[in-house]
Amino acid sequence: VLGGSLGARPVNDVFANPTTGVTAMLEANPQLHVLWQCGRGANYEDVVAAVEPHPRLRIAPFLDNDAMREALLAADVAVCRAGALTVAELTLFGVPSVLVPSPYVADDHQT
Repeated sequence: VLGGSLGARPVNDVFANPTTGVTAMLEANPQLHVLWQCGRGANYEDVVAAVEPHPRLRIAPFLDNDAMREALLAADVAVCRAGALTVAELTLFGVPSVLVPSPYVADDHQT
C-alpha cells in the first residue's frame, strides 16, 4: 500500500478502518503480508495509533529507493496513488496495481 511520498489520508483511512481495513484483511487471509507506506509525520502517527500491530503487517512512513525496489520485487499487487513515477516503477517491475488518483494535483492529471 503506497500513499505517495507524503502519504494519502483517504488511502490511509480506508486501510485503517477497524472493520474492513488491513487488520480485517490479514485475519481473513492467512497468506497475506502487507507493507504499508503511509507518509511521514501525522500520517504515520495516526496510522500507527489506529491500527493494531500484526506480525504480517509492516507500516513505514517512507520507503527509500532500495526499500521501494525490494517491496516492488516482492509484491503480488500494489494499491497506490497514480503519480507518474509510481506508475513508471510499477510498470518497470511488472506489478499489477489498483491506482487511486489524487484529486489535488495540477490539471487533474491522475484521472
